[in-house]
Amino acid sequence: MKILPLEDFRKAFDHFLLSEISDIDVGDDFRSVLGYTFRSGGKRLRPYIIRCLCDELLLEQDIANSLGIAVEMFHTGSLIHDDLPSIDNDDLRRGNPSLHKAYGEDLALLAGDFLLIYPVKIILRSSISKNRVIRIIELWTKTSLAVIEGEYLDVTVRPPFSEDTVRRIHLKKTGELFGFCFASPILCCDDTDVAEKMLELGRQFGIAFQIADDIKDSDLSDHGLGKTPGKDAALSRPSALNAMNKIEARHMISEFIKRRIPEIPFARFRKTVESLTRELIRY
Repeated sequence: MKILPLEDFRKAFDHFLLSEISDIDVGDDFRSVLGYTFRSGGKRLRPYIIRCLCDELLLEQDIANSLGIAVEMFHTGSLIHDDLPSIDNDDLRRGNPSLHKAYGEDLALLAGDFLLIYPVKIILRSSISKNRVIRIIELWTKTSLAVIEGEYLDVTVRPPFSEDTVRRIHLKKTGELFGFCFASPILCCDDTDVAEKMLELGRQFGIAFQIADDIKDSDLSDHGLGKTPGKDAALSRPSALNAMNKIEARHMISEFIKRRIPEIPFARFRKTVESLTRELIRY
């Protein structure tokens, strides 16, 4: 089976995602608020990872869509909260005004809350069998709580930042959700041992992703990022570049490619992850 290009996936996935938003049982006004950030686009990297692995495991598309939409909703809800004046105070997201700039802080807070909670409903009503969906929800609960803890650490830990401290925050803030993306399709196949291994590999991919994001934050313009650059430095937030220079940071990503990607036990998915990671270095 040929690997699905990310751009082709994004177009198809956005159709399912926006359809899901349109079916949420709330008033039209609130639904418009909930859909605002999604309509601004996004990489859709997390659901893409889920889809590629589901394809290799021959899982039905409904499972890939359900897990992917759940993850993208949660991720977007966390970004909406990140952008609030009390946290990152960022007026730009995905090249457009952040949700709180478009609709106000009160509605942005409520929309973020909704999008953090709603994914459980999506997972529970998916076609994943009842005995397996419990394991998925258990992993989801651990993952979502870890991400929020990571956000707390990101806001509260003050400099100086050691490499271990930055890595711990990156693991929780970014790595855990990628871990879910790597592991949840495996749990749908009832292979808990392989799922545990993939969970850890996904976490390591997430750390590599966050290191690359920290480099971009220092290098690119708001046009290239789709958000305000230099926020980490301005707010004295933990960044890989607090603990190492850019050459060392890129070397860490290269080490992930060299040492951890070969451990992925699925050939096509391994190739996909390697391609995605090399793109992180090039950006």
